[in-house]
Amino acid sequence: MKRILFVVILAMIMSSCSDDETIDLLQPVIETIILEDVGVGDIVTIPGKDFDENGIYSIKFNDLDGKITEVKSTYLKVEVPKGATSGDITLTYDGITTKIGSIKIKLDISTLYAFKTIEEKESENETSHLIRIDPSDGSETILQTIADVESFYPVYDKVTNRIYAVCGNEGEDDDKLIIYDLSDNTHSTVNLTSDNENQYIRYELVIAY
Repeated sequence: MKRILFVVILAMIMSSCSDDETIDLLQPVIETIILEDVGVGDIVTIPGKDFDENGIYSIKFNDLDGKITEVKSTYLKVEVPKGATSGDITLTYDGITTKIGSIKIKLDISTLYAFKTIEEKESENETSHLIRIDPSDGSETILQTIADVESFYPVYDKVTNRIYAVCGNEGEDDDKLIIYDLSDNTHSTVNLTSDNENQYIRYELVIAY
């Protein structure tokens, strides 16, 4: 009888240890935060409580990982990464991801962008460029060259940090949508064609914020 009782007690102890091993980590408590006019590279504070100073956390700004610089029981500090855009802030801990607020990225007005068209006097050939202008000295850097284009309809989308432009020649059906990503200086082109040869198409872009 004593042997049976000992086995039962041992089984209960083992069961208790097993349950302890599967207990989820305590999730931190964070009130919804709204960050306004934050710049890339800024260190922002995420206030809350029950942060584990030895825990592994992930903070994302609109799906882009930030660099956590400090963890205390009542706050996290994280660096806003290059290429971050306005959108949601999420925190991931112990496999659980939670939306904790939103961020509005401050625009860098130290740099200007423009479409520049050059027409040769003798041949009247035109070449257009998407350029970056440094306001401090007026210097220009060519980001993308688009040959033989007569018209542009450019817009800037602050949410995606991209420049969109419809480029083409009047009377022709070879219009193109140019997408230039200012976050990583890459671009792509989408051909826009008309299915009706008896029609001319004109595009004017509208960006919804």
